[in-house]
Amino acid sequence: MGRVWCGSAAKPGPTHYNRRKNCQDMVFSFRRDKMIVASVADGCSASSKSEAGAAQLCHAATQAMWQLVKLGVSWDIFPGAYDRLLQRYLMNAIAAYPGGAQFLSELTVYDRAVDLMESDNYLVYAAIAEMYQATVLGVCVHEDEGGLVLVRGDAKVSLDGKLSIFDYNDMPPYLGYMLAIKGQEYPGDPADLHSKVIRVPPNFQKLGVTTDGWPWHHAPANPFGRWKWRKFETWLLDLNNRREDEDLTILSSDDAWNVYHPEEVDDLARLLVKKNTMPDGSVIFDDDISGVFIEREVT
Repeated sequence: MGRVWCGSAAKPGPTHYNRRKNCQDMVFSFRRDKMIVASVADGCSASSKSEAGAAQLCHAATQAMWQLVKLGVSWDIFPGAYDRLLQRYLMNAIAAYPGGAQFLSELTVYDRAVDLMESDNYLVYAAIAEMYQATVLGVCVHEDEGGLVLVRGDAKVSLDGKLSIFDYNDMPPYLGYMLAIKGQEYPGDPADLHSKVIRVPPNFQKLGVTTDGWPWHHAPANPFGRWKWRKFETWLLDLNNRREDEDLTILSSDDAWNVYHPEEVDDLARLLVKKNTMPDGSVIFDDDISGVFIEREVT
């Protein structure tokens, strides 16, 4: 069916440079055998620590998905289990804050009522809100069997040419809203606090999962069709030249892919995404953008 490339890209927007603000977009991904697990997070610019929360959420989401993969959880119950693991991560993070354990003891499971008039409770909630005002998008895909995209918040998902746009009217379901504290309730639909699911079929060809600002309508921002097989062959030629100098055996294309997959091959894919999606000097976006891109190369 052809080799499967996985690349990612994250870039701060010019408005963040001009305002001397941090990049709130984060990406994390890895591969084991034929399973690709990745996440993309988008922090709220108005929150002072959201880039740290976005980075933590990327790793937490990826770890949650990989844990479920190792347990053999079916795709049907995968989303609910994933949401519960993310909520558990949030609770553990709260418990690590000063006063966090007491805060959790007052957080009832059913009505989630907490007295924010208590200064200690308010300080804990404010700290959590500043950190975890971030959306997170999960990707868990097997090269041959397909998989899932799990969307919490604003996002754009391109699957084999079909673009799905998730927009919550500037009120995305940040992970911090999972607390739903009385007096601070999420103003949207409570159903939005669960991950939206896109099923990836076994025979998929191209998948892109990005933050909401990714300019898919601009050709330079679309990485598909730009990952040339020649790039891999050039990389392999350089690799074999070095191996020859060291009196090592020459690797075939298949051997190189299998031996160096996923680390160096994935690094090559990420490099190609960063180079080919957003050329230097062209301003085709304003805010931070990031994404994960998977493409099956037909040989």
